[in-house]
Amino acid sequence: MCIRDRDNVGEVKNSGVEVALDATLLDRSDLEWSTRLTYSHLTSEITELAAPIAIGGRGLQEHREGYPFGAYFMYPVTLEGDQVVVADEREFVGQPTPSYTGALSSTLSLFDGRVRIYGLLEYMGGHKTVNYTETYQCRTAFGTCKARFEKDANGNLTEMARLKGDPAANFQSYHFTYDADFAKLRQVSVNISVPGQWTRYLGAASGDFGIVASNLFTITDYPGTDPEINSQGRENASQREFFSAGVPSALSFRLSLVY
Repeated sequence: MCIRDRDNVGEVKNSGVEVALDATLLDRSDLEWSTRLTYSHLTSEITELAAPIAIGGRGLQEHREGYPFGAYFMYPVTLEGDQVVVADEREFVGQPTPSYTGALSSTLSLFDGRVRIYGLLEYMGGHKTVNYTETYQCRTAFGTCKARFEKDANGNLTEMARLKGDPAANFQSYHFTYDADFAKLRQVSVNISVPGQWTRYLGAASGDFGIVASNLFTITDYPGTDPEINSQGRENASQREFFSAGVPSALSFRLSLVY
């Protein structure tokens, strides 16, 4: 039998607020419209940790006292004249976990509840993600990313194009880390009660037919495939994209019968 001593090496303080608002906008015998709005804000800070703990690929993230859990620390890269300069020390550039989340849902009931229409819009923000796909493509050995060829109105390469095309810069992730805020139409569904004469023909007491559409569109400034992508799963609070497929849109149909 092996007994191991376990020590608590640090402490994390999480705090926040969560609110919800429910409202009935219309309430009539043949028409009912209700909505729900939710919002949450979370802050995370490591309040006690003797020494930083590097996590994630290339050590881009650290658990460090005084900063959020799994924070990004990177070497800033700047362009001074024609010279690309990589800083000697890493700086805090953001966190992988959303600090703001929210949702707006709405339900419309028609014809005494025989038809129900539902929609859900979600929002997440206050966090960053690393676009490793672009990092990989921009490296000198490949050079296939379009960011390396962006030009200004005079036909000259932009400063960002020069940075992302430089060997000293494109092996850093500083300019490949983006705000990952997004709003997504998560779901729209229509549910229709099957007329009684139809269900009786099928030998059922009642039934309903539903159509559900998921992830219809995303509003974001993130230049990659999808800001919700996480090629690392949730291991070590990582948040990054690396040749990953985005969250797919889907359409499904359902027929439910009660016998």
